[in-house]
Amino acid sequence: KPRLTRVQKEKLKRYMKGDLTYECVVGGMKELTFAYFLSGDYFLEEKVEKVLVAKVLQGRSWPEIEKLTGERFSVWFERMHEIASQLQAFIS
Repeated sequence: KPRLTRVQKEKLKRYMKGDLTYECVVGGMKELTFAYFLSGDYFLEEKVEKVLVAKVLQGRSWPEIEKLTGERFSVWFERMHEIASQLQAFIS
């Protein structure tokens, strides 16, 4: 289970609504991502998991994510909101 602070939880909620940028929730996303991979119950697409490792855990840039996936990084800006919601629902 992720060890999210009250502030991280609040920021993640706002991020999922589109009110904050990814950079505002890096700490919370790391906690959710660690919890997901440690659970052993993988349900996300392999490409999404690769993006989580590269962006969230390794801190790679958005242009690097574009090269990794072959998709415009603007697509991943939007998808990360959905991914955060999926991880939050799974972990809760």
